[in-house]
Amino acid sequence: MGKQYTITYITGTPEYNVFVCDSTGLNCVYLSTITNYDLPYTQEIPAPFDTMSTFIIKIIDINGCEIIKVFSWVH
Repeated sequence: MGKQYTITYITGTPEYNVFVCDSTGLNCVYLSTITNYDLPYTQEIPAPFDTMSTFIIKIIDINGCEIIKVFSWVH
């Protein structure tokens, strides 16, 4: 099993589009669309992001508001 992240709570207006991005936030890949009913939501980090020491989970709500969380793996 690869690296995973879990979303337990989101502020904003559903539906939410979830993306994983590199540490610059410029290279992003769409992961899924979720609602508050899907929480808690767990998903594996896809390659090549799963090998990066730092990555970003970006969530965009239905109004276009962005929620950004930076994750760093401790080796």
